[in-house]
Amino acid sequence: MAFWKENVGRMAHNAVAKSKEMAEITRLNLEISSQEQKIKELYTSAGEYLLNNPQLVDAQDETFLQKRESLAQLQEKIEQSRQALLDVRGISLCPGCGAEVNRSSRFCDRCGAEMPCVPVENEQAKPACPGCGAEVDGGAAFCPACGAKLNAEQPAQAPQEAAAEQEEAAAAPEETAAEQEETTAVTE
Repeated sequence: MAFWKENVGRMAHNAVAKSKEMAEITRLNLEISSQEQKIKELYTSAGEYLLNNPQLVDAQDETFLQKRESLAQLQEKIEQSRQALLDVRGISLCPGCGAEVNRSSRFCDRCGAEMPCVPVENEQAKPACPGCGAEVDGGAAFCPACGAKLNAEQPAQAPQEAAAEQEEAAAAPEETAAEQEETTAVTE
């Protein structure tokens, strides 16, 4: 029985020693990683300083000039990707506060600044019902808003054209009751 006690005690002692060893290894690895991160940050800030102050570097240093050009190209690609991301999401950045604003908004909902008109690329205007001006799907036979039959030979109009026709129709003087009676009497 003393033998088992001794073995269990030794195993516990070894486990504690191994645990302390692993903790020390982890601590040292973290310390090394932290120091390496600080070195990277210093390299980054030194490089940024030199790029922002090119007069401090030999103007003929080909390596520096190549790195500077590569950096400019990468920054341009990042900006293009950011703009493409905004385009995909249908968002513009507010010129006043930098907030993300839906492209259909005329004003920023955060600061109230007027949003510049940004043309939407790759988006075709949907056709509109000639009767009511509502947007309709290209293959629709009837208008979902007013039920008017859409002529297959005559393509549905763009929403702006339909709206203009509606305004013209509204502006035209309506027939008077006498003219309507006259038309009814003639047809009878």
